[in-house]
Amino acid sequence: MDFDFMPYRLNADISDFKDNIKYISSDNGVDLYKARKGLIKPIIDFQVVDTNLYFFEGSLITVYIQLSEKADNIIKVKEALDKALFKNSKIIEIDSGLLYYWQSNSYFLGLLIKKQGKFVTLYQSINKFNIFNP
Repeated sequence: MDFDFMPYRLNADISDFKDNIKYISSDNGVDLYKARKGLIKPIIDFQVVDTNLYFFEGSLITVYIQLSEKADNIIKVKEALDKALFKNSKIIEIDSGLLYYWQSNSYFLGLLIKKQGKFVTLYQSINKFNIFNP
């Protein structure tokens, strides 16, 4: 499975992001940063509203990407990701909604729609730090 269409490389060093991120907070050794406008890039043909980057020991471990797509377009986004990954997603129900996901030996990509959410969120993580256990 090839995640090359994703704009952020997991395991990247925090220095690769230089002045394009803003520190937000830290919790249990994980540092949260918000991407500045210059670092926010579209994914496939979908516009991105907001991006949060999580670093552990200076290495990117997780990314949350809020797409501009409304929740009722989730199937359109899912199908585009299926095509980009050459693999159909699996689905699980989580406390906050539904999660379509693709998982390789090293990485996890989830497409999250919250029960009462308006927007679609992509969640990309290293398996070791993945908060969803399918």
